[in-house]
Amino acid sequence: MNRSRPRFPWVGVCVAVIVVALLVAAGSALSGPGSPEPSPLQIAQPQPSRSSAVQTAVDALYELTIPALTDRARFRTAVVRLAAPGAVEHVEAVFGAADPQAVADFSRAGAVVRGAPLGYRIDRYTGNSASVAIWSVAIAAASSDQAESQWRTLVVDLAWTPAGWRVTNGAGVDGPAPSTPTRELAAEAAGFRSFHHEP
Repeated sequence: MNRSRPRFPWVGVCVAVIVVALLVAAGSALSGPGSPEPSPLQIAQPQPSRSSAVQTAVDALYELTIPALTDRARFRTAVVRLAAPGAVEHVEAVFGAADPQAVADFSRAGAVVRGAPLGYRIDRYTGNSASVAIWSVAIAAASSDQAESQWRTLVVDLAWTPAGWRVTNGAGVDGPAPSTPTRELAAEAAGFRSFHHEP
């Protein structure tokens, strides 16, 4: 097929030059010191997961249980950081319901309170909410009392928020404990998955 020659061949050349110039200028603008910040849509948002729910439940164990006895200022700061919007007062009441005398005893120098998680169990998970049970052991001794150990399971209820998992509620029950009959202890312990720690 014969194609007729364009009447104005220089128009195409000019357009090409202009397009190249604009692309170079855009590239310089994006790579220069005054580069615009990426839009929020370009930044990957965190997504809910079972593992992150477990991590938040463990954070609640460390930050909301022992500090409720030993450091009330730290406890209140942790409540604000970990509680879901609208649940701050409830979370503070649930985790901070400690006997004033116990708070006074364990806040003194010489008192010992240490706890550690032994295993976890996900009781409920939807992606928008979760309920995680943390099996833990704690050792406590006020300066004038003999040390005691306590084996408990803390169930932490969580809600997914734009800032990640946040605590909405919590409840503790005794055990499983070494005093539990072996067969029953084995059955209860089997329901918890072990933690794997890395230094």
